[in-house]
Amino acid sequence: MISGIGGIGVDFAFRDQLEAMRREPGQPSHYLMLGSIFEKLGRRAEAGAAVEKAQTLAAEARRG
Repeated sequence: MISGIGGIGVDFAFRDQLEAMRREPGQPSHYLMLGSIFEKLGRRAEAGAAVEKAQTLAAEARRG
């Protein structure tokens, strides 16, 4: 179980996002979702890093 919060739902969501990121590492939405999960866990620094990664990937995609 993920430390800091109980519940199978969050554990499943976290594992699901990691798997999605493994399959499509360049997809910004995966990092946004991971940031949301981290936020729910109270892990603000990790949430911020995930959102920053999403923004970087989105900017790179726009540049082509």
